[in-house]
Amino acid sequence: MKQKKHYYLMVSCPSDTDNERTLLQICVDNINKEREDDAWVEILYWATDTASDAGKPAQDSIDEQIVEKSDGLIAIFNARLGTPVHSYQCGTEEEIELMLKAGKHVSLLFNAKPRLDLRKEDCIEQITELVKFKKKKSTCSFYKEFVDDEDFKRTASQEIRLWLRTLTAPNRQETIAPSQTNCTSILMGETNKSKLKTETDSSNYDKDAGIVDIVEYVAQGADKLTDKMRGFQTRTDQLTAETNLLTDRLIFLQKQPNANGRIRLACQQYSEKLNEYADYTLSFSQSFKSEWNLIYLYLKDALLISDVKNEDKRIIAEELTALQYNFEKFYNAINGLSSKFASIPKVQKDLTAAVKHYITISVELSESIKLAMDNCEEIIFSA
Repeated sequence: MKQKKHYYLMVSCPSDTDNERTLLQICVDNINKEREDDAWVEILYWATDTASDAGKPAQDSIDEQIVEKSDGLIAIFNARLGTPVHSYQCGTEEEIELMLKAGKHVSLLFNAKPRLDLRKEDCIEQITELVKFKKKKSTCSFYKEFVDDEDFKRTASQEIRLWLRTLTAPNRQETIAPSQTNCTSILMGETNKSKLKTETDSSNYDKDAGIVDIVEYVAQGADKLTDKMRGFQTRTDQLTAETNLLTDRLIFLQKQPNANGRIRLACQQYSEKLNEYADYTLSFSQSFKSEWNLIYLYLKDALLISDVKNEDKRIIAEELTALQYNFEKFYNAINGLSSKFASIPKVQKDLTAAVKHYITISVELSESIKLAMDNCEEIIFSA
């Protein structure tokens, strides 16, 4: 029997991530079972894989015993940053920097909805420092976020698979054959044959890109699109709250004597905000269609033309499943906001016009998202 080649993945995280470490082990176990090559992933964690050394500081022992041994690192953050060590804000930051200096892969995962433990006296201090750390990393690193257990498992599994790809498939020169019905000629006409990049401009589409590049682009592009949707949804939630407040205020004012002036002012102020949001929504809608179109082009050509390996199909299928999940949440949030407008008393023309303007744009965005959801189904089925 051929011996499995071990790849060591170090998990580095503060003390409030026990749940994520358990889920990560499940992800690794599933990946080890399904891989068809001789690769085998083993997780290393300081609490279980380092021996005590009374002659050295704890962090130095960790660095020597498992950081140097590891082939890659996955750092996970919930609501705490950790304790400062040496010249770093925390042990995880030092481990990240050591791995990067050694030219090894590092994945950063942040909980977008951190679980705060208010029983800890330093709870607020820790989350504040973590936010600063995350902002600092955003200027020089590409990190990913998760919102719940299922989202974490999808994201972590994808990161591990892409990391293994860099270790087991170093040759990135493979190409795909031209399509009999190339998506580019149908949707876009001729395109520039530039090197595949992570920008979302469709002019970067390269029909001769290798499957390795395509899979990595799709994974990164989909994550960036998801991040943008989450940011947009935050704005949508804010507008929903403002819409609820306006509705309650108008109902109250209509019952008051001589309130016409205050009603007009409330409607005018809200209408201005809504028109600004409609313009923002229009810009986002155009960006969404452009970015998804490029991802879709690569997926269509890669899966329908090439002899794609099962491991590549798993990466793509998991990414599309995650996108479907986020598309559905986003779709419901937009439609939910539009339905809120039905409860606003129609008391001023400016307000009515602003609502109509926004609904027209939101319907267009909803249709684009619904089409993207159908595209995901099509690709997964084709795979």
